[in-house]
Amino acid sequence: MSQPGAEPVLLTALRGMPFFEQRFLKPICASSSSADAQMALLLFTSALFKHVPDLNKKIEIAQKASHRIVREWTTCPSPADVRRLVGESILQSADLTFQTLFEIAKRFIAFPPRSTSEANEWKYQLAYSAIRSVPREMFHAMDLEQWSEAVTKVVMGDITWKTYLPPDNQSVAQVKRNFSSILLNENHDG
Repeated sequence: MSQPGAEPVLLTALRGMPFFEQRFLKPICASSSSADAQMALLLFTSALFKHVPDLNKKIEIAQKASHRIVREWTTCPSPADVRRLVGESILQSADLTFQTLFEIAKRFIAFPPRSTSEANEWKYQLAYSAIRSVPREMFHAMDLEQWSEAVTKVVMGDITWKTYLPPDNQSVAQVKRNFSSILLNENHDG
């Protein structure tokens, strides 16, 4: 479970929205194995931030998502909408959007990273993991909405992160052999 801080920020914004219980709390409780509503809420919100290692970043992401909920929603968003908002906020904290990451992914397919250090960058790992989460032929026909769902699943940890391994650029040294000397040695042995 993540450290306290981000969860209360997000839950405060959600609790202040009309229809919180019907649109958010009941679905969370219905999908949770916990009988306690507070525990179900805590488990859900903790899971949203479990892949963000820095507590300050978690709070910043929760604040961004909370501000968007208050500004853009007239009623409480559903759990799926909250996941997407937190996913978008995680991308924003890395100066990315779903659109820019989609463009990175398209470039990734056309021109994959050539070095391991470049392939290990967070944005390339995220793009590669999202690319690998959908069938190749589907990726080329995806719209932004489908892409954002795939990225959100990766960011939220529903799909395992994958790291692209660039091909080794070192060429294999060619060894020149004198096959006539091998044949001559065999003829002398027999």
